[in-house]
Amino acid sequence: MRWSAGCCHCWPLLGLVWGAALLFVGGVNSSATTKASAAAVILIAATARAPQAARAASATQSTTIVSEQPVPTPPVSCGVCAFGRCEAGKCICNPGFTGEDCTRCSGRIRLNATSGFITSGVGNYTKDMKCTWLIDVTGDHAPGTAPGSDPDGLTPKSFVDDSRPGSPKAPLNLAASNSGSTRSTAQRNRTIRLRLNRFETECGWDHLYVFDGDSMFSQMIAAYSGTLVPELAGETVSDLVANSGKAFIHFYSDAVYNMSGFNISYSVDRCPDDCSGQGSCDTRTATCKCRHGFTGPELTSWLALVKDKRRAKDAADQTSNTIHLDPVEKLIIKTALNKRSPLNANDGRKWEFQFINGETCNIPVVTKETGRSSTASLVRIAGGNSVLQGRAMHQAVVFNHSMWVFGGEFFSSAFTQRKHLEVARYDFRTSQWSVVQQRGTNIPPNTYGHSLVSYKNSMYLYGGAYTFDTNNVSNALWRFDPARLEWAQVSHKEARVDCHLPAPLCPPIPAVGHAAVMVNQSMLVFFGHHPVLGYLNMVQEYRIGSVKWELVQPAGAVVKGGFGQTAVYDERSQQVLIFGGYHSTGGAGAVVDYLYSYRPSIRSWSILRPSGIHRYLHSAALLDGVMLIFGGNTHNDTSQQLGDRCFAADTLAYDVECDLWQTVKIKESPNVTQGFRRFGHSAVNYNGSMYIFGGFNGRMLSDTLKLSPAHCEALDKECLSFSLLHGTKCIFAAGEGCLKHTPANLRGYPQKKGANCSSLKHSSLPVNLTQVCEKQTNCRSCLHNSFDCVWCDSTCAHKKCPKHLSAAAVKGNSAQCLESESLSCDKLHNCQACHSDERCAFKKSNGCIGFILSDGNKTERAVSEDLRAECDIHCSEKRDCATCTAGASPSCMWCGNLARCLETNAYAAMFPLGQCTEWSTGRCDKLYCSRIRSCKECLQHERCGWCDDGSSTGRGRCMEGADTGPVITGVDVPLVNNGTGQVTTTCTAPASWNFISCPACQCNGHSTCIPSTTECVQPCANNTHGPNCERCQKGYYGSPVNGGTCQPCMCNGHGVDCHHETGKCNCTTKGLIGKHCEACDNTNQYWGNPVDGGTCFYKLSIDFQYTFNLSHDDPFTAINFMNMPPRVGHDVEFQISCSTPALVNISIGYGSPEPSGDPRGGLVQVQPTRTCGSFKMPLSHEEYKFGTRNATLYVHVFNLSTPAILQVAFSQHRALDLLQFFITFSR
Repeated sequence: MRWSAGCCHCWPLLGLVWGAALLFVGGVNSSATTKASAAAVILIAATARAPQAARAASATQSTTIVSEQPVPTPPVSCGVCAFGRCEAGKCICNPGFTGEDCTRCSGRIRLNATSGFITSGVGNYTKDMKCTWLIDVTGDHAPGTAPGSDPDGLTPKSFVDDSRPGSPKAPLNLAASNSGSTRSTAQRNRTIRLRLNRFETECGWDHLYVFDGDSMFSQMIAAYSGTLVPELAGETVSDLVANSGKAFIHFYSDAVYNMSGFNISYSVDRCPDDCSGQGSCDTRTATCKCRHGFTGPELTSWLALVKDKRRAKDAADQTSNTIHLDPVEKLIIKTALNKRSPLNANDGRKWEFQFINGETCNIPVVTKETGRSSTASLVRIAGGNSVLQGRAMHQAVVFNHSMWVFGGEFFSSAFTQRKHLEVARYDFRTSQWSVVQQRGTNIPPNTYGHSLVSYKNSMYLYGGAYTFDTNNVSNALWRFDPARLEWAQVSHKEARVDCHLPAPLCPPIPAVGHAAVMVNQSMLVFFGHHPVLGYLNMVQEYRIGSVKWELVQPAGAVVKGGFGQTAVYDERSQQVLIFGGYHSTGGAGAVVDYLYSYRPSIRSWSILRPSGIHRYLHSAALLDGVMLIFGGNTHNDTSQQLGDRCFAADTLAYDVECDLWQTVKIKESPNVTQGFRRFGHSAVNYNGSMYIFGGFNGRMLSDTLKLSPAHCEALDKECLSFSLLHGTKCIFAAGEGCLKHTPANLRGYPQKKGANCSSLKHSSLPVNLTQVCEKQTNCRSCLHNSFDCVWCDSTCAHKKCPKHLSAAAVKGNSAQCLESESLSCDKLHNCQACHSDERCAFKKSNGCIGFILSDGNKTERAVSEDLRAECDIHCSEKRDCATCTAGASPSCMWCGNLARCLETNAYAAMFPLGQCTEWSTGRCDKLYCSRIRSCKECLQHERCGWCDDGSSTGRGRCMEGADTGPVITGVDVPLVNNGTGQVTTTCTAPASWNFISCPACQCNGHSTCIPSTTECVQPCANNTHGPNCERCQKGYYGSPVNGGTCQPCMCNGHGVDCHHETGKCNCTTKGLIGKHCEACDNTNQYWGNPVDGGTCFYKLSIDFQYTFNLSHDDPFTAINFMNMPPRVGHDVEFQISCSTPALVNISIGYGSPEPSGDPRGGLVQVQPTRTCGSFKMPLSHEEYKFGTRNATLYVHVFNLSTPAILQVAFSQHRALDLLQFFITFSR
């Protein structure tokens, strides 16, 4: 389940002990502020009581000599106080930090220095955490440190980080520094550059959002998540640039896993790395203008530059972890030092390259490739460019020597969502990108997660989610004419539909994250996610020639569908290969490594060998009998780092003929592999290579990669055994050597089928087929696969069944499977999907189960309707947070910023790109600005600001907004002004807008502040009290926050105090219950009517002694008893004992008691009020006529204080020394 907890990778605080003194040594190297996270070193020294040797050993860790004089022990130590100061033994945290030791980021803070750092804090960040920074160098606010902050409080402190294997023990900066120079003049449209020094959060759930502007409503430029730096030793992430002069940065962690967090440095108006010496810095835009055509003799001057930086030796021997070069740098230096051709990779392939404009001028782009290589290569052939905006979850096809790219999700602001589909084109012959100018007005809305196929001279786009309305998933089919550049929507009304199910279950069924292929004249659509049905198991077929939709009922294995899988069609074997994806597992989900085969000619499924490496939102291409898989998201929902990555850059190869997998070995190529990691990209096959475009790695990408398998002719001895390792499939021909596995070569050099497979097995990825068979829970799936499984009564086994089974129980042919053994009900995860199969029924306690009353002649039998309970309203149909998250264990979650309800297992499918900035399963009021009533809570919400009403009392309104003022997005509209929808968008004088910090005076409208202070004048007005007049006085209840009122407690005379918020009374008479003390606790034998002056009595039985224990926490000051002596002619003895002072009186009444406990005829006093103490009192039957006229004795004990023990008894007998029974109540 998603809601389980975990913790990993705790960052130790070395040597932090009670009483330790923290001494600053060394200083800040201003020239390195943009290149390293370390800016200072903390020396942790021992106290005066520690041995001298220990202190001397600590001193050697610093470059500064530490005095041997004893360090005085402070009277009261604060411990760490990482980002704060110690006062009287308590850490006072600096703005932007919280916690007992000020070790965690918190709240919202403005940074306006020209360089500094931001961090999640020391050690692992906590669950359910929010931190926000606004870097503002526009000059709109006073330069220097953040308003109200202590400049010294943000001085960087560093700890040695040795928690990562193989990492150098360098200082790790953990500060949010405001250090750096400032300018007195206005600073607008300046460039802010962010560098990730360390970044590790829970993949897919805990995000750091970065916006180019002053709020969450500005242009988003990054949504970082997962392990990014350092994922591998020496890796870096390219700098992120905000060009508006402001950068709004927000971190959100959910309620499950927590990781080590992040440390990010920033600088203003600086080019990164001085453009690596390969270009000039444009100080106006802070971007590099790189030299082009960087080849030949110019390498010599570049090498000299590298030598000047003292990097040549490190690159040559590749043994140092101090400086890390990309493969091109290593290649050039090594070959130059050895006086070899600098363009020769020493494996037969040669590259010509240039350094592109962009971050540091050190990212080479291959412009020409010659020769044959014995290894696969992955190179960047087109870097991020200004022609195209980065995108993900788009689709691409090849047509007429060009790669055509359609749609996708783009980063945008709250007000600039892309309305219409964008089409881009990459010309393979000219290596140029262009945006296609589509003609006509009938252009499709922009979608992502759609499918795209080409047929003859047209392209067909189906389904997907709308970028401007994430609540809707499309079932539209569009046809694009690349010659005319025009669109036409295929009308569903004109199409015939072959389906016998209810209309919502008939094609075309809306889907996102599905996969599609063309087979002959049919477009086959596999799986995907539907807003109501969830993860689809369906195959939809659209026949272009006959304009007909059909929901296919496949034979063979029973497979489980999902989201983000890939599909390719192999014409040789006439099968569609579907790999990977994200599947539901009950209320959760998981990334899978499944490989399915679908044969369109017979409409049948079979299960092939899994890869052992799961992923989704990857790409696939089929190249001459080998399916190549690149990238994707490989992370399953766990806090443990098991090699699973949010963004993968590895390549898998699958041999279609041999049913074998291998990880492709890619030799060092002229590029930086870290920049290759991604998911949600597209891939096509052109001229024997795989071309990859765009994708997501925390940023939307617009570069183009080329993945080329090795050349068989260069493999020689590795021809048969290891060709798959290099991304290709080869055959060995006598006299010809190693040749590519193509139909032409196969005809010329006939091979026995499977001849190459046995030699490949020892080099392929291992798979435990016994375990794979045991996972098959269905007879048909057990027998339709490539694993040699057999069905053994009710389980699946590899090759043979246990010996104790009879021959009749063993099945090796799917024709022998019973219908009850072949249902797909367990693959349908929610009620609506379950009921799409007439043989299945959904039970909340068991999920989706099958009902087959008799297998008999094996004809289908539908489940009777009385067994199919009506489904609850689906999550996607719930329109508000309260309805969405209702229930003790909700199956739905609410995304606040998108105002959308979804199933808990649908998050990875609906928001894989970080679109949901905050979700909840119950805290609805905290998600809407308009429902937040205090300034402090308002500014803790990333989308909100506070409009103070100008009264200087702390009153105001919480509104959606930015640093510049309120904004309206529509999320809060139905909630404003009691749902009228009348929204005030301004905050004008005398009101004032507050976005970073609250107004100094916060008295909630019930007082003003003492001049020149933040203290509220006491006493507070309007029956309130507290430092900020934030609570109701005793005897009153309500919410006085932000001008709210306090009302008197209403307790029916049985109490004067109540809960200060809810008004629930603290009843002072035991046995009274209810919010207003309006009822008696009948369950515990208290009877009466406490309304209108009445009360409640505990009913005592005769001849029993009762003991009542009242604890110190009980609010009771009174308790009442009643007894009706049953015997005529018998005296009564009453006895009572009180452990604390109290008063008591006794009365008698006759007739039927009223509900209040009082008799109809009134009361006669038996014992006037007296002190309780301990006494006995005889009562004569002659005087009081017990046993007649319902004579009832009433005892009132009052003015009682707790804790107290009361013993009370009524006895009625002739001989007063008879045995009594005792009952004790500890209440």
